[in-house]
Amino acid sequence: MKLNTRALQNAQDALGTITDHDLLGSDMVPATALVVTGGLMPHLDFRQKFQSMSLDCFDPYNLLFKRMRQEGMDLKSDHARVLRYGYLGGKPVLILDGRLHLYEVKYFGLQGLFALRLIYDTLLMIGVRNLIVTSAVGSCTPAVEVGRTVIATEFIGTNGDLTSIGEHPMIETGLDPEFIEIALSVGEDFNITRGVSHWVTGPGIESPLDKENFRRDGASVATMSGAPAGEAVARWIERIKFDDGGVGAHGMPRCLIMGLVTNGVYHDSQVVGGAMNKFGGTWGDQVNRIVQAL
Repeated sequence: MKLNTRALQNAQDALGTITDHDLLGSDMVPATALVVTGGLMPHLDFRQKFQSMSLDCFDPYNLLFKRMRQEGMDLKSDHARVLRYGYLGGKPVLILDGRLHLYEVKYFGLQGLFALRLIYDTLLMIGVRNLIVTSAVGSCTPAVEVGRTVIATEFIGTNGDLTSIGEHPMIETGLDPEFIEIALSVGEDFNITRGVSHWVTGPGIESPLDKENFRRDGASVATMSGAPAGEAVARWIERIKFDDGGVGAHGMPRCLIMGLVTNGVYHDSQVVGGAMNKFGGTWGDQVNRIVQAL
């Protein structure tokens, strides 16, 4: 895919020296990018091509991280927050290894929201059109057991508490039905299903009572990830539809949000690590197969 040079200039203005890095040293940008949750990276068939790039080299992140540390706030240690460029299942991809969460940045107002949405907007600016977001999620119903992969088809509970300033786009706008069907077709050999995600800001695991209330609202799982990325794609689609400005040169972006259930409906403790170790290999195979199917 040819790099959108106008969008790249916009990204360069926002991120300073990003184009000096080997990642964007050619005129090609992978069509697919993944946001990989902590613990999944070792289970992916990923072959890195260029040196990775820490988000700390982006001025907005560097300043935010510095403020967080000054105020005694800890970043999640299992999220490397590194941008990688290479091959997954033989196909070129960008991988964001780790991420920021809303609960980590919401105390910093607009600066925090800008940092949270910046990386997703930049991936879309430079030409990424398939965005796959992985995360750990909690089950809200006994029918969705630990170890199952749930593909989000709808988000509830957002209540406008995301990253947009002003009117919020519908996250579902970016959840492409064809993309979802590709993932479900892979799921014929795996434990993959579709479901409704209830957005929570975190950082703790939801209590059994919370999960029961979410289930009554129609949710299959609860998650503190995925929604900001889905919102970014939806926001980009609306921009292409109503005020293209050259950003739609590579076609409409689309988002796939897939969560590994790491704590059951009655769990109120952190069991993510154990579930990731037990089911990470199978989950990695699922992601590999989805990328190969694109």
